[in-house]
Amino acid sequence: MVSLPAGKMLSKNVDAGSIDFLKALVQLQKKNFSGYVALCVKGAGGFEEGTVLLDSGKIVGCAYEYFKHTKEMQGAQAFQRVLNAAAAAIGTMDVVELTPEQVELVLAVNEKMIYVPDQKQMEGVSIKEFSPIFEQEVVSQQPKEKSESREDLLKKYGMGGLEAQ
Repeated sequence: MVSLPAGKMLSKNVDAGSIDFLKALVQLQKKNFSGYVALCVKGAGGFEEGTVLLDSGKIVGCAYEYFKHTKEMQGAQAFQRVLNAAAAAIGTMDVVELTPEQVELVLAVNEKMIYVPDQKQMEGVSIKEFSPIFEQEVVSQQPKEKSESREDLLKKYGMGGLEAQ
């Protein structure tokens, strides 16, 4: 899990369905904002949260977490998922201001989240609807739980001699 300082809350629990996340992000960039934007959305299998870290208006890091699957992505993989989450119908957005020193500390503690998209990647983005494909990818990568037979369970707990005759 990414460690983030509390900072100064500028916006809290803004309905994600009522805003254009990408426009909001561009506005923060134009204002040379330092801090992070957290987007919590309801995905197909549960809640997901994406975080975009900005330093003086430049995106410098991203993280994305699937709470149900206890799986986290950072960097470029996270950025793709945040863009996808921006199209979700159900969710909230928080904007938290940090000092430049706090942003630097976040990156020092969470090196894997460092990601700086080039401007071309930002200009061509147009996401119409939320896609569950990223979550499906996470689920498919998780190891399948092996179901144990009755005999295996009895042996595991030292009761192997109790098998039905």
